[in-house]
Amino acid sequence: MRNLFLLVFIVGFTTPFAHAYDTGAMTCEDIGQYAANAMSSREKGQSKDEALAAVARQTEWPGELEKSNLDAIVKMLHGRVGDQLADAKAAYAVMKRDCDIGQRHRN
Repeated sequence: MRNLFLLVFIVGFTTPFAHAYDTGAMTCEDIGQYAANAMSSREKGQSKDEALAAVARQTEWPGELEKSNLDAIVKMLHGRVGDQLADAKAAYAVMKRDCDIGQRHRN
């Protein structure tokens, strides 16, 4: 658990999401769940290009802002951030926590 908090701290200071950002119609819970699903798909072998194509095809969040956020999540999880995360549960925790912090700074 200590390692997860350390990872959240590191990720919070090294990712573009480490500031207040607009989530559109999505909640931080939605962002965390999407990150968990994206990480799970990565663990099953989905490539970054396949994941980005899935963002473009998804219909649950049709707004450009939401798609932009989902695109950013996929890019992070298929990059250094994803390489440092243990699993989908960790992806959920990190992305939801970062969103919660960003929303507090935004308000």
